[in-house]
Amino acid sequence: MSITIPYTQPHGRRTVYQRSIPADLRERYGKRMFKAIIASQQPAVVAREAARLTREIEAEWATMRGNPDSAPKTIRARAVALLANHGLKPLDGLVSGDGSDPLPTPQEAAIERLEAALMAPDGTPREPLDPVPQAAWQMLYAEPPATVSDLMAAYLKHHKNRDDVSFDKHTRIAFAALVSAIGDKPVTAVVRADARGYIEAALQSGHATSTVRRRVNVFSAAWVSYGIEVSPGLPNPWARLPIANEGKDKKTRHTFTDAELIAIVQACRAADSRSKGGVPDAPRLLMAMLVDTGARIAELAGLPMADLRLDAPVPHVVLQTHPWRSIKTGESRTIPLVGAALWAAQRITQWRKDHPRHRLADHPMVFPSYCDGQPSDREPGASASATLNKWLRGLPGIPAEATTYSTRHAMEDRLRNSDCPTPISDSMTGHGATNVRDEYGRGWTLERKQAELSKACHATIATVAQWV
Repeated sequence: MSITIPYTQPHGRRTVYQRSIPADLRERYGKRMFKAIIASQQPAVVAREAARLTREIEAEWATMRGNPDSAPKTIRARAVALLANHGLKPLDGLVSGDGSDPLPTPQEAAIERLEAALMAPDGTPREPLDPVPQAAWQMLYAEPPATVSDLMAAYLKHHKNRDDVSFDKHTRIAFAALVSAIGDKPVTAVVRADARGYIEAALQSGHATSTVRRRVNVFSAAWVSYGIEVSPGLPNPWARLPIANEGKDKKTRHTFTDAELIAIVQACRAADSRSKGGVPDAPRLLMAMLVDTGARIAELAGLPMADLRLDAPVPHVVLQTHPWRSIKTGESRTIPLVGAALWAAQRITQWRKDHPRHRLADHPMVFPSYCDGQPSDREPGASASATLNKWLRGLPGIPAEATTYSTRHAMEDRLRNSDCPTPISDSMTGHGATNVRDEYGRGWTLERKQAELSKACHATIATVAQWV
């Protein structure tokens, strides 16, 4: 089976990433195509690098459209390299000799060669101007001011979650929207009015106030970080910024009742029993695990088999950060497996033991159809969420507004109504703020968590018990 990865084609032992540059930006690039080399032909590596290049080049295009005077990062990098090839660096043009030597210094000679590349014999600028020597020439006499894009790059470089694919992706999306609204302005030129302008543009485009607030928080953190790491004293135009009618557009999510959860796990078992060839029905087994763990769909869809501990005295799942997906709050946590979640996990592992020669038997991931264990631009569970949300809407008695995320809301209610202590509940759901006390000791035992979770999930546990 061949795998097609957009914008790529094999070239020897490497892969070429190639995209046509939009017509409105070609003049600033000085070419029609953007090309980059990926030093591999392994599909997982190529997919990851192609996703990164796509994310970066599209963010750059958004930046350039927001600021007509900005140059592509590739050109700026090539301009710096061109200067280095001639023994020059930015701002060297400001350093001149005293005029006593009739012969030009090596630096002056290099500057003259750059000037020759830009100017025609009659002293007029060449048309069209070569963008790389032009950018290099400008760097000789003026250091380009740091822009919003530069601030974002510094923020990603220094952030503790810089290697988190999801964090990187959502940060770039947020900044692309900012640049689209206010342009890729010099950092020092971004003022309170620009911040308000972004908010108005975001609200007018239909974003919920909660989404706008999350992005404002990202920008505020980035400005604070830049002020600490790069530019001390930099004002933060995002601090304490109000958003008109914030929270009034919030939509109440549906929370499953015990009766609805029973209907869902019964439907999961029925669908799995009809699966072709007896192969586990991945979407329905994933749904069953969501019901009685309260985990996020990405946390379970990206679960490796090594984090599924069925042979432990208390069967449980370990949710911890991996290169291909993050987890709620970034802190690892353990959740005992009970009821439908335990049934689904046992169904998967037992089938693999019974079919050792099947291609999935030794796969390192619990749900390989949703995550292959390689970093990706797409969060694990994205396609599963769409599949299951559509499936849920077709089940009798399940409201149309219900989604897979409703299982998290339901779990909060179930734990609350069974009088589970809030710290224990938070240790399983990943909700709640961490305080100093949480850093001491080993935390709640699996036995204690199992007891509390069993009380909360008594309805689905009783349903699954009838299947034996």
